Amino acid sequence: MKVLIPLQLASARVKMKNIRPFYKEMSLFDIKARQLINADLNPSKIYISSEDREGKVESLCQQYGFNFLPRKQELTGNAIKQSELIGFILKQIPSDNDDILWVQVTNPLFDKFTIMLDSWNKIQNLGFDSIVATKTIRHHLISESGIPLNFNFGNWHKVSQDLPKIYEILWSAFLLKRSTIESNQYHIGTKPYYMPFDDITTIDIDTEADFELASKYYAILRGGGG
Repeated sequence: MKVLIPLQLASARVKMKNIRPFYKEMSLFDIKARQLINADLNPSKIYISSEDREGKVESLCQQYGFNFLPRKQELTGNAIKQSELIGFILKQIPSDNDDILWVQVTNPLFDKFTIMLDSWNKIQNLGFDSIVATKTIRHHLISESGIPLNFNFGNWHKVSQDLPKIYEILWSAFLLKRSTIESNQYHIGTKPYYMPFDDITTIDIDTEADFELASKYYAILRGGGG
């Protein structure tokens, strides 16, 4: 099992958000690194892809025993194609048949890696080619044009408990075979199993205010604030 973590430092709105102090001097990266190690994943098979040229990320990798993968500057930012980034990273790691756990550091509350790993063989035997960490949404959703997406008005109204399941991708973890990620050039296969983790709280960090609020919320949940 190999773990791939795309760790982009460039952010127009939240500078260095992935490696700056987030909770008790730990960054989002530090939190995720410790979660992976606690899940008994081999540090020597964890690969960090970053455009950092100042040695900050490489130093962190050395601290945890991870592998640093230098990334081209043009493969950063929101406009890049995922297929190009994935193809570039795959060429940097040893070519073998190891399965791949693709992990994002941006949700510090997600730590369910052991559950995903323990379920992997069973999920494959059921015919699925990947696991996607998700959360079940049971809300009445309306499109931008005002059209109900998962319910109807009037006599066809349903209470939230009876709504059809809709899954939100957490963008926290994806598990799949290397051959699947190579053929799709994406970290979700053609027949994914959407594994719900409904006890996970999502934290979106898009602004400095979001970062500060998320930090305080995380501290409260971890018993270090209030």
